[in-house]
Amino acid sequence: MGYGIEVTLSADSDAAKVGDTVTFTITATNNSEGQVEEVVLTNPMLTYFDIIETTTTKGSASIDASTNIVTVTIGALGTGEAVTITILARVNDTATFIGEVPTTATLAFKLDGISSSVSSNTLCFLIEGNPAEIASSLSAPVSIGSILIGMIGVLICGYGFWARTRENDRWRVYVTIGIVVLLLAVTPFLLVEYLPTLARPQPAIPPGCEGATGSLLQCQITDLKSANELSVFLPPMKRG
Repeated sequence: MGYGIEVTLSADSDAAKVGDTVTFTITATNNSEGQVEEVVLTNPMLTYFDIIETTTTKGSASIDASTNIVTVTIGALGTGEAVTITILARVNDTATFIGEVPTTATLAFKLDGISSSVSSNTLCFLIEGNPAEIASSLSAPVSIGSILIGMIGVLICGYGFWARTRENDRWRVYVTIGIVVLLLAVTPFLLVEYLPTLARPQPAIPPGCEGATGSLLQCQITDLKSANELSVFLPPMKRG
């Protein structure tokens, strides 16, 4: 239960490329009828972001470099009082994908001696990785798969020609199947090696981001467990 505590999360952009900076703004407001104590806000940032700076209008902010989690110790919030936190982050070169990424903040507090927490909306925006890096990340597994499938195609073709020497009427069928398998092996290899702009991951919609089309989407997450799961979930989604 939020007990009238509201947390909103926004960003100054709905898309970012490697090297771009994004400013996240989190506002926590006490709309309850009493003062809340021991207020702490956490925002797990994906490792695709390098956190440059975090500021808060009340309390103190810290960054755990090992987990990329921003923690803001606010203290107490009186009735009607609000605090604003800004996080400046840069997309680093480990983002070798093109897709929507979600982030969610969580506010923990005590009201009338009862511990509780509330999650912000889930903010989804587009990260545009380097297409060359995308192709490079796919190159090794595709090459291995192409080689294995190609070997099967060669074996089938070889069996077909061997069957021909044995006057087997089905030898043409085997040769045809072998050629088809060889084509299946070569096609993805060519796509990755020579057409990197086409060799991109297929889109998938992250939980809480249904309906996103590349624009900013804010979706309400009602429990802490979902928010924590979202903060480490990274599916790709292609820009329309």
